[in-house]
Amino acid sequence: MNETNRSTAGSNSIDSSEIGDPAVERLAPVSVKSSQKIHRVFHELIDSWKKYTDMDDGDRISLLLQNYTVEKQLEQVGAMEKEEILEVLRVNLRKMTTIQEENELLTRKNREVSEKLHRIEHRVGKAQVNVFDRVQTVTMDILKEFHERELELARKLEILEAQKADFTARNEKLEAKNGRLAELNDENEQKIAQFSRKIEVQDDEIFHLREQLVKANELAREKTEEALHEAVEAQRVKTLILKERETANTEAARQKEMLMRDMDNYKADLEKDLTIRHQRHKKEVEALNAKFDSAMAHSEQTIQELKTKNHQLEAEISKYKRNFAIMEAQIKGDVKRSLAVNYHEMMNIVSSGTCRLPSPPRENPFLLLDSENRRPVSPKRTLGVQTSSTSSVKGGATSSRDAKKTTTSTKFSSSVNSGTGGLGSSGRGRSASCSRK
Repeated sequence: MNETNRSTAGSNSIDSSEIGDPAVERLAPVSVKSSQKIHRVFHELIDSWKKYTDMDDGDRISLLLQNYTVEKQLEQVGAMEKEEILEVLRVNLRKMTTIQEENELLTRKNREVSEKLHRIEHRVGKAQVNVFDRVQTVTMDILKEFHERELELARKLEILEAQKADFTARNEKLEAKNGRLAELNDENEQKIAQFSRKIEVQDDEIFHLREQLVKANELAREKTEEALHEAVEAQRVKTLILKERETANTEAARQKEMLMRDMDNYKADLEKDLTIRHQRHKKEVEALNAKFDSAMAHSEQTIQELKTKNHQLEAEISKYKRNFAIMEAQIKGDVKRSLAVNYHEMMNIVSSGTCRLPSPPRENPFLLLDSENRRPVSPKRTLGVQTSSTSSVKGGATSSRDAKKTTTSTKFSSSVNSGTGGLGSSGRGRSASCSRK
């Protein structure tokens, strides 16, 4: 025990001298805090076991005998008969006698076992205190070695942090180059957008080409994003490599050389890849421009063909218009001739009569004309209609507008002929009545 206390005091004095140094506390805070916690735990354990092992065997046994409990009292008897109470008392007395005998036997055995157990506990407690002292000594040695190792790693960490700052500066330069490449890519995208705005005013085929151009732009953007993502991924990989370096001891220089070589190779590959992609995108844009020019030439040729076809159709329409005008003039001439013939017939009938014409009634001057219209149609009244129908049959296929004009002319000639026919009939009727008179 004295040797253990002396070793513990010596280790505490060493740790306290190191804890007072602020540089040591900054570089190795984990080992210092762990040493303080382990000192506190072991001191509490040793103090508690000393309190137990300092007691004598007789005092410990007497302390346990004072804690024995007495037998329980009998429960109160309720409203029971005398015979039942006596029977219960007999049974309980038998049980109590048996239990007392067993209790005395068990008490003797328990005392013997308790004495043996407390002797063993006392010996185990002393052995446990010795074990705690040895464990504390070994643990403090381990903590001391860990403290030295932590200081060594902290100093190496400072060196690696300086190297990390150098790598960060180089990484910023690479990011600036990537930014310039991204600006060039944005300029290419703006040019492609201008071409797409020109293509918007064309027909379906040109619209299809514009969609292909937009898809090409999206593909270029995706590829650029992939390149940037690869650069970010490379940065993340470099960061992981730096973190792994912090824990490495013997491979720091070799990993540094490998990282620099990988960075140079990746930089060269990235510049080469971006150059190839830029050339490929340029070729794709030139191919799309060629397609656009060919589509424009095709559309101009189609427009020229449509104009030629339109001129031909306009010539045919003017031809049809001239034919329609000739047909209309013929129909009007036929109508006029039929009217002249009917008029001459009517005048001949009127001039052949010897009596004067009766005046129409004052009540309804058109009554006689209305009754005349209700009479059967004579062959002379349909002369104008037949002439107009013959002219319309000779005309052939006409438009709906000219057919409507022909129908109007036919109706007009029919009505005129009806009127003249009625007048002629009335004239003949009047001449007949005059001759009878």
